[in-house]
Amino acid sequence: MKHLLSICILLSFSAFGQQEPISGMYWNNYSYFNPAMSGVNQKYEGNVTYRSQWDRVNGAPTTLFANYGMNLADKHGLGVNYVSETIGFTRSHRIKLNYNYQLKLDETRKLVFGTAFSFQDFDISPTWTPPTTSHDPSLPVGFKSQNYAVDLGISYYGKNLIAGVSATQIPSNSNNSGNSSNSVTPAIPESYSNRTHLFGNIRYHLRFLNQNYLILESQLRTDFVRYSQDFNVGYNWKNILEAGIGYRTSDAVIVNLTGIIAKKYRIGYSYGYSLNKLSSVSQGSHEIAIGLRIPNT
Repeated sequence: MKHLLSICILLSFSAFGQQEPISGMYWNNYSYFNPAMSGVNQKYEGNVTYRSQWDRVNGAPTTLFANYGMNLADKHGLGVNYVSETIGFTRSHRIKLNYNYQLKLDETRKLVFGTAFSFQDFDISPTWTPPTTSHDPSLPVGFKSQNYAVDLGISYYGKNLIAGVSATQIPSNSNNSGNSSNSVTPAIPESYSNRTHLFGNIRYHLRFLNQNYLILESQLRTDFVRYSQDFNVGYNWKNILEAGIGYRTSDAVIVNLTGIIAKKYRIGYSYGYSLNKLSSVSQGSHEIAIGLRIPNT
């Protein structure tokens, strides 16, 4: 119970900084991290991803990503993203509405400028067992927060190269409510509850043997306090099967496999083997994704 309490409190406090969620197959959730990547190469695109992090660790994060994007007249991209995340005692739900303008450089290249408006509902609701008639002042109490923010992004789409840079959770509004008299759960400073994040990503296709190609990909994340980066090397076989292996700095080694049906439907699985301090108790992280992609014609 002591270890459970410590992990839950630690995870709950780490969520106070409103960290952006992690995805092992982040290419399925480009539009969440960068609004300039909604509805660019795809006429219609939808993805749903479920991630269970640090299997068998009490209070570990679970995340659900869902996104849909569409392209209008090869000039405008629209998208919507929904993310639900549970970490320890915390629950959060975020909705993002994306728009981008696509500047066509030539027949194979685009420069895209995007923005998103997001709303997040954040809740800490600890439940203690067995219940007590009077609350122990050493234990956390509930906390609620609602945040509005803006994302900005830019991306480049070429024949074999995709690259983008974005800033998310640019603070614009925060409405917090809680019990600041508790020494374990202080009121969250408004300036801390919406922390701006910087993302960068690059994906390169190295084509060979007709329809096959290598995928070289990386995503960088920082909130200017913490930093991490994913590296992935994948192989696409005739647009039927993709397999890859990756590394997240100081965190995990990741393997992923995606099957592609009729060049439109996708189902994928990713497993991350923990390298951090939880590796002695964690059985790793699992991620399942399904998607639909209909290219521009």
